[in-house]
Amino acid sequence: MARIIRRLDLYENPKFCNLPQSCRNALVIFHFATPRHTPYGIIDFRDNKTLKIINDNIPNIRSCISTLGSDGMITADRKFKIIFLHDTFKSHIFQSPSPREISYWKKFISGNISHSNAIQMWKKELRVDLKNFPTRSRKAVIDAIFPDESSAKTGGSRESREVIEYFTSRFSELGYGSYVPKWGRESVAVSDVLDSIDIEEMKARIDRYLSNDWYMKNQGADIIRFCSLINRFAQREEISNEKSPGSDYWDIVKKRK
Repeated sequence: MARIIRRLDLYENPKFCNLPQSCRNALVIFHFATPRHTPYGIIDFRDNKTLKIINDNIPNIRSCISTLGSDGMITADRKFKIIFLHDTFKSHIFQSPSPREISYWKKFISGNISHSNAIQMWKKELRVDLKNFPTRSRKAVIDAIFPDESSAKTGGSRESREVIEYFTSRFSELGYGSYVPKWGRESVAVSDVLDSIDIEEMKARIDRYLSNDWYMKNQGADIIRFCSLINRFAQREEISNEKSPGSDYWDIVKKRK
């Protein structure tokens, strides 16, 4: 399902739409040809099943790879026989890898292949987009792929502390007096919420919670209670007028019925 959604995302990309049809077909095939053992966005031509799918469906593969590479859609490494599909981690469906998948990634990029240009570009984009991952997935990726980064040991607790300190300061600013955190329990509760939303979104919900007199009076003015009520303080985003990916296709299907 994730690969289908990713393919529909491509249909909204002007750069993709301007490619020759053979290259568009190749890029779509690439998104379906990745075996489970490879990291998200990596095509391994050394894998026999992957190679067969590509050869059976893309007759002019060399020309397509050259075009896609010059257009910045992929990074190809002929020496190591792999390709990285750019912007893979922009889509939210590729931002919550399981521990098992991350272990596959670590095993795949170990050894000599870690010097591949495609792997280096994959790591570069992964590091940039890692900020959008849920806390636990982000920490697992850092531990496995970027163990040299200092945040590997402190990322989750540091973020939880930042949220608790923000709650404490806003509590005081809004005239409720001094807030006394229960660091152990509250850190756990905040960390669980940060698996689903980022820090800035959580801060925005804290502002709405602390500004709501009824909740503050009747539901309890503490972080544990706030976390249990977190969904009530979400704010609806503006609905875009743009059609969702793939909607044109379904319009055509409906007209044919």
